[in-house]
Amino acid sequence: MGPETLPRTATRLGQALTPGVRLAAFVLFFSVLWQFGMGMADFAIGVWIFQRTGNATELGLYHMAAALPAVLFSTWAGYCADRWDRRWLMIIARLGIGVATAGMAGLALVGILDVWHLAAANFVIASCGALGATAWSATVPLLVSKEQLGRFYGLYTLGFMLPAMMAPMFAPVVLETIGLEGILALSFVGVGVATVSLMAVRFPQVAKAEASGQRPSLLHNLDEARRYLAARIELGWLAVWYGLWCYSSAGAVFLATPLVLGLHSAAELGKVFAAAGAGFLIGTAIIGVWGGGRRRVIAACVAASLQAGLLCGIALSTEIPFLVVGVGTFAVLHPIVDGLVVPIFQRKVAPEMQGRVAGFVATVLASARGLAFVTLGPLVDRVLEPLLAEGSPFAQEIGFGPRRGAAVAGLLIAGLLLVAVLVGLSVRPLRQVEMRVPDALG
Repeated sequence: MGPETLPRTATRLGQALTPGVRLAAFVLFFSVLWQFGMGMADFAIGVWIFQRTGNATELGLYHMAAALPAVLFSTWAGYCADRWDRRWLMIIARLGIGVATAGMAGLALVGILDVWHLAAANFVIASCGALGATAWSATVPLLVSKEQLGRFYGLYTLGFMLPAMMAPMFAPVVLETIGLEGILALSFVGVGVATVSLMAVRFPQVAKAEASGQRPSLLHNLDEARRYLAARIELGWLAVWYGLWCYSSAGAVFLATPLVLGLHSAAELGKVFAAAGAGFLIGTAIIGVWGGGRRRVIAACVAASLQAGLLCGIALSTEIPFLVVGVGTFAVLHPIVDGLVVPIFQRKVAPEMQGRVAGFVATVLASARGLAFVTLGPLVDRVLEPLLAEGSPFAQEIGFGPRRGAAVAGLLIAGLLLVAVLVGLSVRPLRQVEMRVPDALG
């Protein structure tokens, strides 16, 4: 390495830090601030629900309330993102999140907070989040060059994983100190700061899609995106694969709470989620530096197969050190899969269709997550736990005991991940999507 290396490096860095990238990084910075508070609130709410009910089904319904709006509204949000000012859509979304967070804090403060209140607020927050996230996803390709999309996605995910790693470390202590209402108040302040930051910037404008004579109904927008993907069957297969993987991944994350709290305390759960946050941090750093390479689908299948093996180990373990290491390593692979798949859509979809296709894909993913939440809770509570009750012949046969229904569900999810791997490697249009579909970005 000679003296001429530094000028060349500085030149490449200057070329990478375009005005669009700097604007995207500015938005990301202030988004991270409020995500820390929201991360603590989400952890605290999960503990609050499970400790008061001891029921994985109610916990699943709370999470289902967050997944349902993405199913109902993501495609409509994509329509809005293709026709209206995306910055104002994000501002409106964050204002809605702030109102819902303030409502939860107020109910907690007066002592009348109930699970259904939390579920309703989660529905509102997720509805606004679907609007804001779709608008942002459609904006990123206008700010970042196609060569840098993979790396920026890694940076973007890294920014959100920092608070995801730190929030569970602090949440148990903060929950004991200022209570759930205090954590929700901190979240409200963070949302306010992030909203004000958006008011200080301007996004580049994109040519608006021609408005049809129809209102932006959910079915109409779904059909527009469906027809676009049907004409590019490789991208359609990618959406299906992504949904199958998302069901498995969301199921694994959901099962972590009953799996740990069934045998350990909230503080131990905090350690496990902190390890998951650290794993996400490492994974996003890896995808940010690597960028994803050329054979993204094959790489995603390799990562999913590793997740399946890790999930088997997690399900069979009861000791916190093993759970911390297993969950942390599992989490490393999550942003890698996301960072491999998402840029394919961003590179291959035309700018004027980015919003609707992003909304369609978000609908697929949200449907998968919601299905995981609504099926795995009853599966654990009503099927697996009774089978593993003390004295059950089934429990004696396989060696599991009470409160281990979530562990058996984890083994089933690991098997589903392997099914996703087989689909990804055996379906040629999916495996060769990057070669068969031309780039839509210049």
